[in-house]
Amino acid sequence: MTEVSVHELSCFSGTLLDESRGIGRDAITGNCVWRLRFPTVAPTLYRPPRVSEVPDWVADVNFYGTTYNGAFVSSNGGLSFGSITINFLADGVSVDYDTAEWGTAGANTLAYTVEVSASAGARISGITTAGAWGTGTVCGITDGAAGTHPGAVSFDAILGGLGLVGAATDSWLDANPAGMIVGAGVTVNNINWPNADGSLINGN
Repeated sequence: MTEVSVHELSCFSGTLLDESRGIGRDAITGNCVWRLRFPTVAPTLYRPPRVSEVPDWVADVNFYGTTYNGAFVSSNGGLSFGSITINFLADGVSVDYDTAEWGTAGANTLAYTVEVSASAGARISGITTAGAWGTGTVCGITDGAAGTHPGAVSFDAILGGLGLVGAATDSWLDANPAGMIVGAGVTVNNINWPNADGSLINGN
């Protein structure tokens, strides 16, 4: 039988306690914790991820001529190289992205934070860019196939006022097939969906 070590992480307030999934309360502090079980001997490719940072690889890997010692794995099968920081908030989660356009040797960069929380709803904030980004981009919020899709908008044109309303199922997407969305990091810095759906959008 493989031995395991237990790592505890603070979990969101209000999380349903479920001992069968390793969610319970610390016997001393009373705090809600996740108990994650990892093999005591790390896998050959990477060590168990740590909170708020990209996990370190046991050995560096080369991908398209660039060496990396970490990566971010998404739930839909994506593997992203670069700097991504996950922050566990009191009422939600935020993810910080700091990336560069492929093929530019790091000359064209993009940084932003995505947050989903009870206090903020959903938002993309702190957008900064550098360089003449040439790859097409899409930015916004959508409920995917379950949502309604009024069509693309220009955040550069609509943000800055009291906000615009829509249906809760609406997508709000800005797209530029020739480069970065217009105004990113200049007139478009923070995009807010206070209800965490398509019913209201504001920002600056």
